[in-house]
Amino acid sequence: MTSNPPPRRRCTDPLAATLSAGLIGALIIDGRLLQELLIITVVVTLFLLAYVITVPTDQPFRRLQALLHLVLNQNIGPDGLPAPWHQPDLPVHRSLYRNRALIDASARTGWHAVHRTMVIVDVQGFCAPDRTLPHQLGTREGLYAALVEALAAAGVPWDACYHEDRGDGVLVLVPPEYPKAPLVEVLPKALARAVRSRNDISHDAAQTRLRLTLHAGEVAFDTYGVTSTQLTTAFRLLEAAPLKEALTSSPGVVAMIVSRVVFDDVIRHSPVLAGATFRPVEVEVKEVRDTAWIALPDHPYTVDPTVLERRP
Repeated sequence: MTSNPPPRRRCTDPLAATLSAGLIGALIIDGRLLQELLIITVVVTLFLLAYVITVPTDQPFRRLQALLHLVLNQNIGPDGLPAPWHQPDLPVHRSLYRNRALIDASARTGWHAVHRTMVIVDVQGFCAPDRTLPHQLGTREGLYAALVEALAAAGVPWDACYHEDRGDGVLVLVPPEYPKAPLVEVLPKALARAVRSRNDISHDAAQTRLRLTLHAGEVAFDTYGVTSTQLTTAFRLLEAAPLKEALTSSPGVVAMIVSRVVFDDVIRHSPVLAGATFRPVEVEVKEVRDTAWIALPDHPYTVDPTVLERRP
């Protein structure tokens, strides 16, 4: 008598059967799936290596960890930026990483100070009772758009600059490779034009008038931002009483104050600006006691050659 062979056992788990069939099929079809997976792995690896190598930071593995966190959480916008900052129409958001890169690069110099041209703007009456939160948000949007436009008119890309938001104003540090002359000859008038254009389509409570400070000097970067005596001086100029009075009494939308160094080194030698339309004032704000110069870009003072020979 011949014995019958034992019956074959069937896989009763449909999920296991499906996975097994899929794996066998993938391995059989000329290894195309494995090839595609290998290509994807190589591309992703090269991208991560390129990112770590090219980003100016002394902590590449922390930057890689942050990038992986964003990717794994699918928090990347279509332009490669984290979703909260994805707004391709305005370069302000894209330069947030530029600020971080500038600070990281400065760390390699041992926190030595570097020369920068300082551009600071502040909105007059930002917290006025009739300027509600929606009006404030609209004012800020218009402020950034006008500032980006004015810097571009002066030949300075927004992304090339370090900047800090001040709530009702903005600090911009322009690198030394960009000359100061266009920042005093072109930027103020371009800023005034941009503000006026925005005001023409804005609610009365969102109208914008600006105080503008231009100064130059050494600035130190650290892990928290920027600081220096010259930077503090620039902010003191912005708060000078004569500047506030000049804007209040002017029919224009911008009042500008420049430091003594900017006036003596740039404005006095400018073939474009009339230094005689500036007015010298004495600035006394906290510890700062110095001479500065005020001008009204969109409603200039009358020409007075005698001001170039006298000091307050």
